[in-house]
Amino acid sequence: MPHALRSRRLVLVVDDDAGLRDSIRALLESMGFLVSTAANALEAIVEVGAQRPDVILTDIYMPQGDGYELISAMRSFGEAIPIVAMSGGALQFGVDDHLGMAKRLGAEATLCKPFRAAALIETVDRAIGQRLVA
Repeated sequence: MPHALRSRRLVLVVDDDAGLRDSIRALLESMGFLVSTAANALEAIVEVGAQRPDVILTDIYMPQGDGYELISAMRSFGEAIPIVAMSGGALQFGVDDHLGMAKRLGAEATLCKPFRAAALIETVDRAIGQRLVA
């Protein structure tokens, strides 16, 4: 996606790890995206109501509302916002178990932590592109 198109696209980054959240924010902003953040599903739901992001990038395991709860809530509210689920726990417990569950709940894409910057950008671009076509 060209830089000019990214500058009008808002990505909501949801992760309880403040360092990772800030790193993802910095990377996405450097690629031209607008970025808002939340530390858990409860904060993310408030952000969605306030800002209507173009894509949600969410961790799975977080206190006070995990990624599964966020995906389920967005889909039960009828939200068509693309969701990208990410997890490092998938390395320990098996990708199919955790990220697979996120896909079954309604995530459009998944990323296994750690991931490369290029994979993140490509996945976010693709998720936004799917929304624009839908």
